[in-house]
Amino acid sequence: MDEMAKLVEAGKIRSVGVSNFNPERMRRAHRQLQKHGLPLAANQVYYSLLDRSIEQDGTLETAKELGVTIIAYTPLESGLLTGKYHKNPELLKKKPPFWRVRLRRGMEKSRKLVSTLEEIGERYNATAAQVALNWIIHTQGDIVVTIPGVTSVRQAEENTGAMRFKLSDDEIARLDEISHSIH
Repeated sequence: MDEMAKLVEAGKIRSVGVSNFNPERMRRAHRQLQKHGLPLAANQVYYSLLDRSIEQDGTLETAKELGVTIIAYTPLESGLLTGKYHKNPELLKKKPPFWRVRLRRGMEKSRKLVSTLEEIGERYNATAAQVALNWIIHTQGDIVVTIPGVTSVRQAEENTGAMRFKLSDDEIARLDEISHSIH
């Protein structure tokens, strides 16, 4: 963190972020940066409706306490929460063996969740992916942002559609309930 602070002081970077830091490491980084008058800006972690471990292991709570932004990566679970593999399992054949197994395992446990994402999406003229992204950006307030991966302009454009509506508290609660029942 001292070296990162030097980069900020030299004008090479504007802020300091980390990736996959647990609460203890976040606190240590935060304390060290404070010695230089700098905040820890962000912690990039795995977070989605299918993996909410940061809510249980203290990472999210620590981020809120320290004012650290959580940047959620893999928010669509490598496409699983888009529903495309549920609708067309043949797409799995294009994936490498490791991913095929991982996605196939996730398909069954996520079936009800994806169905609910699609159902809610109909109300907003939105896709399951847009609803899943909307959940991430609204469920924890301003502390969580997301960086969905894209492989095409179409996907990037679709992802931006997640910002044109806001899920209701009841819809968020319904997705939370289904998400928690999976774990």
